[in-house]
Amino acid sequence: MNLSRLQIAIKNIKDTLEAPEDKNNLQNNLRVAIENIKTAFERSRVNRELEKNITNIRNAFLENWEEEKLPFVKKITNITNRGIPLPVLSICGKGTREIRFTKYLAYFLDPSKNHGVKDEFLKEILKEECKEANLPSNWYESCEVKSEMTIGKNILANEKIACCSDISIIGEDFVIVIEHKILSSESNHPKTELRQLKRYSLALNNKYPDKKQLKIYLTPRERSKSYPDDWITLTHKELINRGIKVLNKESIPKVAKENLLRLLIDLAIGPYEILEDSLNRINFLGNELWNKGFDLRRVLKFNELVDKNELVIKLLMEV
Repeated sequence: MNLSRLQIAIKNIKDTLEAPEDKNNLQNNLRVAIENIKTAFERSRVNRELEKNITNIRNAFLENWEEEKLPFVKKITNITNRGIPLPVLSICGKGTREIRFTKYLAYFLDPSKNHGVKDEFLKEILKEECKEANLPSNWYESCEVKSEMTIGKNILANEKIACCSDISIIGEDFVIVIEHKILSSESNHPKTELRQLKRYSLALNNKYPDKKQLKIYLTPRERSKSYPDDWITLTHKELINRGIKVLNKESIPKVAKENLLRLLIDLAIGPYEILEDSLNRINFLGNELWNKGFDLRRVLKFNELVDKNELVIKLLMEV
């Protein structure tokens, strides 16, 4: 109850009764004073209801936190306490990052390499696009995967302009080309106004006129559409989510899962220093919440950091 308002209202009644005023004015002043008392009591009731509702909401939030969120805090804290699979390329810095990441990805797409995943990663990563392109269901059998492969030359303005794809997957009657951009965009060439993807399309038509073509533009995040219609976009997030399906397969050996996990973490995080700071903070806040109990500010900060590192957290939960 608002005691100050009630005290003022009572004083007004007292002053009104003691004041030498006419009867009508006395009744009017008493009516106003009584209304003020009613208002004070009504506000007190509303405040009690509000306080009760706030308490109920807080108790419900705490119950939800303890039943659903706290086990997650404990799990991610345990994971970060024992360390994470090291993303080697990210730790080594950017450098010629695009080339190194592309070769790393091409290695895991190649079933003939000793990563242990066989053709499972290749099949899962391009399954949707190959189905959409009406490639045979066994398209991944006996195909050849190459990185930094020359796909031909454009003859434009009486000049031959070489075109080299980041990743090429060559089958008997099809060719899949993946152009991987991390830090850059389509490259220009001083001898033509044609953009890179358009030049590559012309080169592929010249080199593989009788093969079905599937052209994929791979980037960390989806970009505004400025690429040719015959190129399909694929993001790191989509690639990682498909890779997680491979991690969940029982047929994949443990060492193969560990190898693939490092690739996916590398693709997810960018510069490692940023991730390391975030994970250290998540680990600290998780330990505080688990050992000391609920604290709203810590909860909000913990949730914010988890959301910002969604892909990495998702991958770590697969460990």
